[in-house]
Amino acid sequence: MSVNYIGLWKRASIQLGDTDPYEDAIVFWLQAETYFADIRIPLSQPALAHQQSLLSLDTPELLKFAEFQAFAGTIDATKSWIRWNRSIDFRPDPSRVDQGSVHFEGNNLIEMGEFEFEDEIQQYLEVWVPQSNDNSDRWS
Repeated sequence: MSVNYIGLWKRASIQLGDTDPYEDAIVFWLQAETYFADIRIPLSQPALAHQQSLLSLDTPELLKFAEFQAFAGTIDATKSWIRWNRSIDFRPDPSRVDQGSVHFEGNNLIEMGEFEFEDEIQQYLEVWVPQSNDNSDRWS
């Protein structure tokens, strides 16, 4: 890896095609050397009542909590390109290629690429903000 992407990143926004940037999820990407983990929790996900457990929910209620996305694996990266190789995926899609061109604007990482959605190629732009680069925050 020729560029240091190590650390915790939070997505600030996503823009699909010509739409305005927006954010509909809490999205974190944790990068450690070549290994990464990504979790995406929809802002629309319901909250549990105080002292309530997922075990107390019936199936239709429980399914509302399964809308998140999570995946992990390794990356291949250069200064201008990253490919996320998903070896663990909560919602696997074996045909999906997860890669994009990247560049920095200040400390933020801008990712641009495309993905297939409902049989159409969709352009996207994501803004990633580093959460902390303090070495005391890193886990062993």
